[in-house]
Order: sequence, then C-alpha cells, then structure tokens
Amino acid sequence: MRSCVLIFFLLLLPVKSLAQKSPESVVTDFYKWYFDVIESGQIEEYQPIFVADSTGMATLNMDKYIKNLRFYNFTDSLINHEITSYQNCIKEVSKTKFDELNDKYPNLDDYKNIGCDFFNIYRWLMDVEPMNGVEIIETIKVNENKIIVKGQFFRGSDITKDKSYWNKNLYVSLNKENSIWKIDQIEIKKTNLK
Repeated sequence: MRSCVLIFFLLLLPVKSLAQKSPESVVTDFYKWYFDVIESGQIEEYQPIFVADSTGMATLNMDKYIKNLRFYNFTDSLINHEITSYQNCIKEVSKTKFDELNDKYPNLDDYKNIGCDFFNIYRWLMDVEPMNGVEIIETIKVNENKIIVKGQFFRGSDITKDKSYWNKNLYVSLNKENSIWKIDQIEIKKTNLK
C-alpha cells in the first residue's frame, strides 16, 4: 500500500513542476484578464466600488478586486500597499450616506480632493484609455528570486499583427515565493518614442 502511495506521489511531481508559470506568463496572464474585464465592463473585478455599509454610509468594497489580485499572483506586500492606498478615500466617504454620495461629490475634482478619483484611470495601466495587449520585450534577471519583466502595451490585434504601440513601457518586478513567481511591483515609464 505504501509503495502505491509513493508511486502516485512521484507521478504527480512532474505535473506540479509543469504547472509552474514563468514570470512572463504571470505578467501576460494578468494583463489578458485585466484587459478582458475592462472590455466587458466588470468594474468590481478590477477596482474597488462604492457601496453602502450596514448603516447606509458610503464605503468601498474591494473583495472581488483583492481576490483577483491574489489569484493573479500579486504578493501580499503589493496587495497590502494597494489596500492602504484607499484608506483615506474610505475615511472621507464614510462621512456621507451612500445615497448622497453623488450630491456631495458631483465632479471628478471633488473625488480627487479626497483621494477617491481611482475610477478615472486604469490603475495597472496608469492611463484613461484601455489597451488590448502587452508584448514582452525583455526579461531581466536580478537574482534567483527576483526578475523584472519589461513589456510594451498595444492596441490592435495580436492575431493579425495589426498593432499600434503605446509610448510607455511596463516594468513588472516579480519575486519567487515558494517556487511561485509573484508580482511585487508594477511601474509604467514613458519611452522616447513619439
């Protein structure tokens, strides 16, 4: 019986090692999902949403958003940083009844003044316009447990190769945690292209 269990376990080892994603796949899988949910209008999947708490006051619900960041291999550190970045917004809107939120903050500038204008930009693009894909340009190995993946966003079709590139590059730092590559930082930097 023990030998059967051992054989079964050994047979599973190669399958598990094949299931490990490369750093590039982690990045492209995340952005494929991100672009798909943006296009389909599933807002609560890719950013927090305003909701009423149990007393009717405004707050943010980040449950689906944070669940998705975990699913797409974001580090706990980056997720905690993301949650912290919304705390001032939550503090400010919690002073207003959810039903009165748009009356109290009728303009984008009103939301900006309280740190709640996150809905005006795609967070992981740092732009107001969505993209269709990301092309990996380079992978930079910092050490055994840290890699930076450089990419470039594009509009158009990856299938037909009809692409127009954006004038910003993507830099994603990934850390290896328990043999799994996880996104630890995302930066967007302008290129010299016009």
